[in-house]
Amino acid sequence: MTEKEPSSLIPSMRLDDLLAELQSRLEAVLATRDRVHALLEAVVSIGSDLDLEV
Repeated sequence: MTEKEPSSLIPSMRLDDLLAELQSRLEAVLATRDRVHALLEAVVSIGSDLDLEV
């Protein structure tokens, strides 16, 4: 089975399918946001203990 381009799938999808897809993408965005936030906290934590004069 050949996959169609994402934009060509949207008109044929039902509302429930679109909402499920939206929820899935939002969860992925939130997970990425959490990882970036954790990385930023680690960078700040490491950087706050550095002494530039040394």
